[in-house]
Amino acid sequence: MQVQSEIKKLKAEKDAMMAKLQSAQARIRIQEQLEGLSVENEVKALDNVREHIKNTIAQANLDKEMGESSLDQRLQALRRQSGEVTARQQLDQLKAAQAQKALGQKKTM
Repeated sequence: MQVQSEIKKLKAEKDAMMAKLQSAQARIRIQEQLEGLSVENEVKALDNVREHIKNTIAQANLDKEMGESSLDQRLQALRRQSGEVTARQQLDQLKAAQAQKALGQKKTM
């Protein structure tokens, strides 16, 4: 009984806190809307948007530069790897050809 009573109290407290939170959020939204009626705030908002766009463009350019350098490095690594694979394939082919040649010479003896 005592535990159930405690649970009910906690649920009631939770509901009360959630109601307070929603009320506070609604008051904040109303205040923001009222503040938005002045021209000064519109100018500030526009400045913030401009600054955000400028920062986003700078970030994109930086990411592009960083990506290009890493892509160049990856491309060089892939070229080295493909060159090694090609060389190994050619070496294996030469070994196989020599082995067949040596096998052919043994048969003729």
